[in-house]
Amino acid sequence: MKHRDSCLDGIAGSLPTLARAAKTAQRLDNGGPDGVPFAAEPITSVEAGVRVLRLVQRAQASGVDIDQAVRDATRAWEDEIRAAEEP
Repeated sequence: MKHRDSCLDGIAGSLPTLARAAKTAQRLDNGGPDGVPFAAEPITSVEAGVRVLRLVQRAQASGVDIDQAVRDATRAWEDEIRAAEEP
């Protein structure tokens, strides 16, 4: 068994943005610290796809780099998770 200081240890930094966000969510759901925000309400794959596509369209129309915005948000969430793991 691998020793990990964080539930996030071992997530490859080279993962594409959405894959990294999904892996972070999976790790948090599979034994991460309590008290970290995690939106767990059910959604279908069609609804998820439509919502993501609409956000991409809105970001594009607003001049927002959606990939960078998601990377930044994921990093901030990871920092929050790691802080919650500290004794």
